[in-house]
Amino acid sequence: MDLYTIEFKLPGEDELRSEEIEAESEAEARTIIDRNHKPSEIVSVKPDSA
Repeated sequence: MDLYTIEFKLPGEDELRSEEIEAESEAEARTIIDRNHKPSEIVSVKPDSA
């Protein structure tokens, strides 16, 4: 599992939110954010290096 920092915006909000997700891939991290914060606009996905 890798750690990803996802920045996203929720509808009606101007402020970016950030969340760390542990996932097997960037695609899985995006899916987790989509599922937990739907609807959201993902702005960036950054793998965290150890």
